[in-house]
Amino acid sequence: MHDELFIDYMLRNVGVENPTRLFPPSSEETIRETLAAVIDAGNPSIKLECIVYYLLSWWNDGSHDNFCVNKRIPSGFAELAYAYYLFDSGDYVVRV
Repeated sequence: MHDELFIDYMLRNVGVENPTRLFPPSSEETIRETLAAVIDAGNPSIKLECIVYYLLSWWNDGSHDNFCVNKRIPSGFAELAYAYYLFDSGDYVVRV
């Protein structure tokens, strides 16, 4: 993964073309566009939920925790999505 974020890979993996156009989100509208692109690609719910969890983590308002509990995302998936967020945001150094 040379010069790309984990979210770029995640979005491409679910069929979103040109993910760098959608990320990082600059507004709620950009997040909505990203979610619409993922939904339109017709992905299984766990992939969609992990991407939503990642995006909510990026938005950094604490809603990712509630989303994870409400959607009952398996802990391994949530932890991996959050680890991707930490690496992409550069926040992993603080967390270690």
